[in-house]
Amino acid sequence: MNLFELINYTISSLEIGFASYFFILSSLSLIPIPFSERIRSKDDLDKIMGEEIKRLDLQDENIAPVFNLGFLNSVAVLMPDGTYQIRISKRLANRNFVRHELYHIYKKHNYDNLRINSWLLKKIDYWFRQEPQARVYALLDIKL
Repeated sequence: MNLFELINYTISSLEIGFASYFFILSSLSLIPIPFSERIRSKDDLDKIMGEEIKRLDLQDENIAPVFNLGFLNSVAVLMPDGTYQIRISKRLANRNFVRHELYHIYKKHNYDNLRINSWLLKKIDYWFRQEPQARVYALLDIKL
């Protein structure tokens, strides 16, 4: 086996590993969709947010829930004034996504991103530390 073949096998192995990792990570968000309590209105969103904020002891944080119309993703946003907005996709709104985004706030992931200067290190930290922690909590109620 020459050096070129070795590099080719290494790259192929890394591609398979990363694809498997992201498939598993995506599954942690998709598995509970049919089983998680749906959010059908702003009142439902406010009620579920209140319950989950109490579970994580985030009453001292100023968190505003917003329906994120037109998008499939949900996100927790740290606003310039230090408050948070949780933008929940109306199409996939359920308790699991609320729990996921609140866990990002609970673990201060937004502040972690402000401390990291490198774009690449931010992405690595997000995909290999922050996102798995939030997805495991949302699915299994385990605080990592």
